Amino acid sequence: MTAFVDSDVILDFLLNRGDHGLLAKKLFSYSRNGKINLFTSPIVLSNVYYMVSAMENKTIAKVKTLKLTKIIKILDLNSSIMLQALESKFKDIEDAFQNYCAENADIKILITRNIKDYKWSNLSILTPREILAKLGE
Repeated sequence: MTAFVDSDVILDFLLNRGDHGLLAKKLFSYSRNGKINLFTSPIVLSNVYYMVSAMENKTIAKVKTLKLTKIIKILDLNSSIMLQALESKFKDIEDAFQNYCAENADIKILITRNIKDYKWSNLSILTPREILAKLGE
């Protein structure tokens, strides 16, 4: 199974945010064990670094972001994807970037806690709990 992971789920994992953090930790453990291949975009990686550095510090943010790249793959984001996003009906351009980055990589599942943000998507939009259920959790 292959899926794209949005920044909210990655931040839950890296910042250990309560119950959401526990679900994200299970998801990433499945990635480490090869039960699921997880992908994200450079924009998500940049946002994650920024948020972790603001909540902790830049050194910790760099270490956590580098560790993250060992268990999640970073997709390319090119001008074609950016134009698709800009011409889309998505309210939030960042969500459009994530959606089309996943679509162009032929990824069919996007994992997020903000399902309503992806109402214009052709992907299967799942929460961490829903994807864990599909993985037999």
